[in-house]
Parts: sequence; C-alpha cells; structure tokens
Amino acid sequence: MAQTKNMNDFVVLGNGIGIKSSSVKHLQSIFRGKYSSWSNKQGVIIVLPSKKNESCAAITSILYESSITAMQKFWLSQVFQGRSNAPVFLDTDEEIILYIQKNSGAIGVVKKTAPNIPETLIINIIN
Repeated sequence: MAQTKNMNDFVVLGNGIGIKSSSVKHLQSIFRGKYSSWSNKQGVIIVLPSKKNESCAAITSILYESSITAMQKFWLSQVFQGRSNAPVFLDTDEEIILYIQKNSGAIGVVKKTAPNIPETLIINIIN
C-alpha cells in the first residue's frame, strides 16, 4: 500500500491549545517537541499513532520526514536528555480522538475518514 506524503488525508486535532489553524511546518515543530507548553501555559501532550495503526508510517513520514524507527529513536533521545515528555502512542484513531477530547493540551493526527471527529477540535492546515 502506497503511503501518502501530505496532510490531505489527515486531520490535526487539538484540545485547549489556543491554535485554530497552522502551517504544516509549524505543526512539524510542535510534533518534534519544540514546545513544552502552549501560549496559554497548558502543557503540550503529543499524541501519535502506534505501530499498530495503519496510518503510523504515513504520519511519521509527514511530521518527522523519517521512518517509524527513526522517529522512535528521536523521541527516546529527547526524553532521555530531558528535553521533552514522551508522546502518548495509541493504537486506533478512535483512541486518539477520545484521548485528545479528555486531555486539555493534547494534539494529535487522525485520518479524515475516522468516525466521530469533533469539529471543535480540528486545526485547519494553511500553506
């Protein structure tokens, strides 16, 4: 199965983060741990699909421009060096959506086709 290399097939969700729209480059910096808190002082919680999620490789390619293994090594290094908290890895889009709904400060990515995506959590992608 060919993996997509752009955000057109995905939706970025955020809860209580103060962002309604963002560029892909800015989202990449967020997902790469550049920020530890949002402008409203809420802590950043990065939520990513686990290797069990069929979108994991595509999302990793888009956000980290690397393989799943390289992304995992990146996060191990970040956490080990005390630069960031570890992301939350979840198996399904439904789990990602529920986690983000329940945790203010959380940001994650799911497929556009995932069921029950709350409109209020969607971050619009701008160029």
